[in-house]
Amino acid sequence: MIDNIKVHLKNAMVNKDKNRITALRNIIAKLKAKEIEKKENLSDAESLKVLQSMGKQLKESISQFTKGNRKDLADKEQEELDILNEFLPTPLSEAEMSIIIDEVINSINATSMSDMGKVMGMSIAKMEGRGDGALISKIVKDKLS
Repeated sequence: MIDNIKVHLKNAMVNKDKNRITALRNIIAKLKAKEIEKKENLSDAESLKVLQSMGKQLKESISQFTKGNRKDLADKEQEELDILNEFLPTPLSEAEMSIIIDEVINSINATSMSDMGKVMGMSIAKMEGRGDGALISKIVKDKLS
């Protein structure tokens, strides 16, 4: 994954797209920092987790900047988030998540809220990082209550 991002960085440098260069360098720096922390190369799944956590941080920043009437900073963070999203898998829709959660509930015969942890764990694993945890939790609660 990091090699793919480096190719995009090289293209951005050729096109002299300063904002894109900055965003891609930031992404590469986060991935490299995680590799150094682990003392080995990251798998694609591990890289994906790093990118997802960056996405969450950027969304929080955008929210805070918007609340603080700092549209300029919110726009900058949004642009970086848009670039980051190019490297993330397409998120599942609420309907697709609901179908997967139904399959999990049926497979383990979950009937009450006490089964929520099992359903959540299996659902998140089955969605392979393509589902929003808060939305998954909401759907599971609705189905089990």
